Amino acid sequence: MPDIGMVPDFLASERYNIIRNILKQPRETMKTKKLVKACKKVPLSIEKLITRKMAFGEKEALVLDDIFKKNELEGLYEVIRTMPYEWRNSDEAKNDYSTRWASFISTKEALKHTQLRRIIDLVYAIYPDLELKLERVYVNFNLYGEIHFPHFDDGRLTALFYVNKEWESEWQGETFFYENEEPVQVVAPKPNRLLLFDASILHRGSPPSRECYEPRLNIAFKFSSGHSQVKKVKKSNAGKEKIEVVRKKAA
Repeated sequence: MPDIGMVPDFLASERYNIIRNILKQPRETMKTKKLVKACKKVPLSIEKLITRKMAFGEKEALVLDDIFKKNELEGLYEVIRTMPYEWRNSDEAKNDYSTRWASFISTKEALKHTQLRRIIDLVYAIYPDLELKLERVYVNFNLYGEIHFPHFDDGRLTALFYVNKEWESEWQGETFFYENEEPVQVVAPKPNRLLLFDASILHRGSPPSRECYEPRLNIAFKFSSGHSQVKKVKKSNAGKEKIEVVRKKAA
């Protein structure tokens, strides 16, 4: 696996200069990177946030929009896009040749960070009877030219938060859901959108189009059935937070 500061040959063209600069962030970046100030919790009407419901037999998927205020989303985006990323393989051995960039965040750090914790708490509030347990958190950094395959996730529930602060329809990058090996539902990666779905629903992401000069960024939260993790958010004296990046080897 190449060093974080290295960029594969296919990114050498001028159109990816912006992305190259992002991927060249040093390993030490996240040790000193300060996040946006902690946001005060605002009472949210969950039903108001839910803009779409999809049924797949007895399974379901939900789309929630406008999770954060504009300044909160922009602050989270600036941090996520400059995190150090690893060149990793697909989760499935049969698709091992499909590689992409990703960055892993410890569940402990995710639970301490105000905005990530708000997403986690929202999931717990929507599915209180599942007694969900957060298992993994990572960021997908998707680029034009990648290959994505239909697959099932591990665990009980998957949450995807689309963190780009802007996204045009011609940039594509949608998430597809399948039944009987046919795509039947599609969800656009609209900024500030949270997608929740049963992990056993066949699905796939997709890369941005050739028209897009930005990476498609989404934060994935993977939950299993267990006991909810309830911890208080700890803030530094400066009232700011940090995200710890977890290093993992490619599968």
